[in-house]
Amino acid sequence: MSQKDIFCEVEARFLLQNDRYFTLTRTLYPDERQLFLIDGEEYPQKIYENFLMKTNINYITSNFAIWQGEIDKLLLKNPKELTNYIETVSGSTFFKKEQDDLKA
Repeated sequence: MSQKDIFCEVEARFLLQNDRYFTLTRTLYPDERQLFLIDGEEYPQKIYENFLMKTNINYITSNFAIWQGEIDKLLLKNPKELTNYIETVSGSTFFKKEQDDLKA
């Protein structure tokens, strides 16, 4: 097996409301190269990330799973810390500047 045959790949298929779907694929290579595909077509990382955000997939806060012990930590947070956590997980912190601008 050659070095170019070694890689790690994740593919996710998303069903839209109109019974159509799209597929996202990310491939990682040992030499740190990455390949980003949307419906099998290669795109630069920035366009891939923009697509994720436009489809409401928050790739920055990787909270797809709650790790063991995380619930206990959440229960010990005070209300302000818990609010900050929920705002981060929900992605609403991305709109903080817009919120502040509207309040002004």
